[in-house]
Amino acid sequence: MKKSKLGYIIFFTLLILSSCSKERSDTEFISTENKINNENESKIESKIDEKGKNKSNNDVVRSEIIEGGFNSLVDNQYHKYVLYVPDSYYTSQSTPLIIYLHGASSTAKDDLKVKGPFRAINKGIELDFVVASPHSRGWNPKVVDEFLENIVLKHFENIDSKRVYVTGHSMGGFGTLDFAVEYPEKVAAIIPIAGANLESGRKCNLRDIPAWFFHSRDDKAVPFSFSENAVNLINTCCPSIPPKFTIFETKGHGISWFIYNKSVEEIDIYSWMLQYSK
Repeated sequence: MKKSKLGYIIFFTLLILSSCSKERSDTEFISTENKINNENESKIESKIDEKGKNKSNNDVVRSEIIEGGFNSLVDNQYHKYVLYVPDSYYTSQSTPLIIYLHGASSTAKDDLKVKGPFRAINKGIELDFVVASPHSRGWNPKVVDEFLENIVLKHFENIDSKRVYVTGHSMGGFGTLDFAVEYPEKVAAIIPIAGANLESGRKCNLRDIPAWFFHSRDDKAVPFSFSENAVNLINTCCPSIPPKFTIFETKGHGISWFIYNKSVEEIDIYSWMLQYSK
């Protein structure tokens, strides 16, 4: 009987130790994630401080790209991101911001530095915008807002919050409209490309937001009618600035590259955006 009791005591002691070990492991994992966030914030802040010193010493300040990631409190997912900071950010009191939302084909392993407005940057075109591109498996407007407020605007005080522009291709086009509908007070203009969906009950949220839609009639991935319907719905709200709609006939779904890298002279989305502010 004594041996039996001793066996139970040993068994429950081992069970408690095992439970404590597991709890400690989970805590350490969360702590490691938080450390990643803190390290990314420190990296951004140190780079900004370093640039500020260069500026005060009259050194040459160059554009740069910062990569990082954050743990979202909205969807409990880790989102990597890439930021382009132009020379003008350090010599201007207010710099406009472009938020670019990628399409569904992008995976966590993809290089965000080759998509959207980064196509123009990689081509050697100087953009006088901070460009911020997060990664996600689906665009939740609350996550995009979390990224905007807690990562971008928090660390880049020279960004002009009245000139925040949102654009995206395909799934990113849907995300662009969703964000603008949810936070119309934060968006100066939007450019959805080959992707748009607008609920009729919220269509008038976009009444005062300039929009430039792009779509090709032969798009096999996202029907042309999606953008067409969105434009028509906005127009029923008597918008202060009617949405602009550029239609291609035979360009298919992959139309974003020549729009973002300014290959077509008459399509200059960057100059168009700068006409508008909140």
